[in-house]
Amino acid sequence: MFDTSNAKRMPKHNLFKMKYLILFISIIFNQMTLSAGIMPSYENLNHDSIGIRNSNSGFESTLSNCLPILAPYCEDFEDSSWVGYYPNFAPGFYGSIGNCWSRSDSMGFIWSFKTGGSTWNQSGPGNSVVASTGQYMFTQPDGASPINSTSIVTPWFDLTALDTPAVYFKSHLYGSAISSLSLEIDFGNGWSSASGSNTLISLAAIQQKNSPWQQNVINLLQYQNDTIRFRITGTRNAPLAKIAVDDFCVDEAPYCPPVIASFYDYGNFLSRGFVATGLPNNAQCTWDFGDGSTGSGTPAFNTYSSPGTYNVTLSVQLPCGIITDTTQTINICSSLGNPVFTFQESGFTYNFQVSSGGIGSSGFLWEFGDGNFGSGATVSHTYSSPGIYDVILKSYNNCGDTNSFASIIDICDPNDSILANWTAKIISTGPQGMAVEFNGNVSLGASYYKWYFGDGDSGVGKVITHTYNPPGLFYNVTLIASNDCNGSDIITKSLTTIGTFEQGISDNKIWPTILKPGEKLYLTKRNTLSTNKKIKIIDSLGRLMKDYQISDGIEIPEHWPRGMYFLRFDNETFKFLLTN
Repeated sequence: MFDTSNAKRMPKHNLFKMKYLILFISIIFNQMTLSAGIMPSYENLNHDSIGIRNSNSGFESTLSNCLPILAPYCEDFEDSSWVGYYPNFAPGFYGSIGNCWSRSDSMGFIWSFKTGGSTWNQSGPGNSVVASTGQYMFTQPDGASPINSTSIVTPWFDLTALDTPAVYFKSHLYGSAISSLSLEIDFGNGWSSASGSNTLISLAAIQQKNSPWQQNVINLLQYQNDTIRFRITGTRNAPLAKIAVDDFCVDEAPYCPPVIASFYDYGNFLSRGFVATGLPNNAQCTWDFGDGSTGSGTPAFNTYSSPGTYNVTLSVQLPCGIITDTTQTINICSSLGNPVFTFQESGFTYNFQVSSGGIGSSGFLWEFGDGNFGSGATVSHTYSSPGIYDVILKSYNNCGDTNSFASIIDICDPNDSILANWTAKIISTGPQGMAVEFNGNVSLGASYYKWYFGDGDSGVGKVITHTYNPPGLFYNVTLIASNDCNGSDIITKSLTTIGTFEQGISDNKIWPTILKPGEKLYLTKRNTLSTNKKIKIIDSLGRLMKDYQISDGIEIPEHWPRGMYFLRFDNETFKFLLTN
């Protein structure tokens, strides 16, 4: 097997012996074929000392009556049959090519041969595969020639002796004048077939002058037991294009590990990304997105022009030549609208409906915020208790895309109460007037605060500052406290209360003021059994709480939410906190 890591597989004299031994066997095989009355179908190439054009193919060759060479085979372009015409450009100095090879042109832009690096800065390798001394094949540019494409064709090769045939060659493509280097195969039907060109590989000029030569390996397993030949074509877009090739071999393919690759897609709507997984090292990915578009690498991206079902194919190629294809069917959907809902309420029952934004959706899902769910464009749900609930509407399509809309609803208990109250303090007095800070934080169950300051001005907010001019304590201040459940309470007090106690020292006390659900709350100097109907417990939203039991104390239910609560008794208010 040819060692791809070594530029020369065997010494030159051994290579010569093998070539001519194979040629000798091929001639004997041909004579046996002729004696059996069977005529070979391979081209009969004309011959002369410097090479003439074949009357059938138009290619220059150097040997007539060439028979297929039994692979393995390796050409390093270093024996005496490969002669370049550089630096001579005159007729008669066109050089020569190897036995049974043929080239499209013998002057102008042609395949020639040299050792060492290119002396041009614009194109060509910085050195030979074998530094300084190794000979290689390259496209010799003649700036005056109008030819922009030149080809050289190999002998025919018999692959029957190879179990896993492959073709190897090294290449070097540097220079902006280079368009491509391609390798085609002819397995008896010419250089094209019903499916198109028989191109095995096409390379672009991506190397730098001093970059290492690139090793190329193409698996030929589908041509096992066939007789084949190759055409190497260099194409340019400007005169100074030196494309280099060396160590052209047909041999057993190197071992390739099995490739079990897969991929997944992500993104929204028409724009998708594709990520390959399970890739070996040095694997190259190419994509067919199923809509006529292609890509390479991972991740790769594609924007589809229309929704639909597409067959996406990932092709994974290893340096050893094996190519594995994986195809998946994906659904592509158009854009999905942003849904919005409205509702109507009747007590604890709410009727929800999608009001807009349903474009492109396949269905709708609902989360009612109390652990229950629903589906459809219209749904009805009955809540078991008052509270604040976060309702979420989610629209989706067949591609798994989703959009969401959320809104908070506040369900009130008719028995919930709200109590307005306020305190105030003088911040400053002076020529500009008397500044007073009002605080509605002592109100119970309030969310909104509307103030009337008694001098014709008003304001909103839980804490607010107002300046009186003229100053004085003769103003009557009104606070209207309200909440989201349309509950409200009003209180009016005089500024003369600033700095005075609203009530005397109470004989009532509660303890503990911080406790956990399930524990008991106690009142001092009171018989709780005789006063249970006078006790009210209100949460921080102003809702009247129920379900508590009174015996030797007030037993707080396990299901009450954590937070601040207020106990009302004998026109007094006490705070306590439920914690974890």
